[in-house]
Amino acid sequence: MRAVRRGILPSAPSCKDVTLRELVEKSGLSKGAFYHYFPSKERLFIETTERFLINTFKIDLSTKNIDSMTFRDLIQRYVSEGQQNIEQLVKSIGGKVKETNFYMYLFQAMEHYPGFKKKVETFHEEEINFIKKFLDMAKDRKEIKNSIDTADTAQLIHTLMHGISVISNFSVKSTETKKFAERMLKNLYSLIET
Repeated sequence: MRAVRRGILPSAPSCKDVTLRELVEKSGLSKGAFYHYFPSKERLFIETTERFLINTFKIDLSTKNIDSMTFRDLIQRYVSEGQQNIEQLVKSIGGKVKETNFYMYLFQAMEHYPGFKKKVETFHEEEINFIKKFLDMAKDRKEIKNSIDTADTAQLIHTLMHGISVISNFSVKSTETKKFAERMLKNLYSLIET
């Protein structure tokens, strides 16, 4: 089954363009075995999206030591975890970042996966709310300026990180993307620190 899930993500120009014949050939399964695991190729697409895309882009920002982390530490963790998630996704599908068009896949998911857009919106809301919470904690600790607007700054950080993710699809090396993200967030931090 892993071969079937791997095969659909990186290579297909469109979910609709992949035939059942191609899926069973790539996976080595018979048609009957395929239908044993998946009632349709659309269901395979949804499960693939869940496993490889939605779970990859969720950054677990919760931690036991959250109260002792500085805002700068949290931002560093945010960058590192995001980068690790991308690398893990690429490794799990057996591809290379340049061979995988994540954004084409995202557009397909919005079209073919009922509820995908809502899941992504919920994920973004949770992420922004966590950043807001942490900004408020940093204000209370006098680590950042009290005058900054928490909601706008959380949105800015969130948008910056996702924009960097877009840029990373065109970057030569993932280490360059990580350094770029760290530099941008360091600059942002210098504007809001006390």
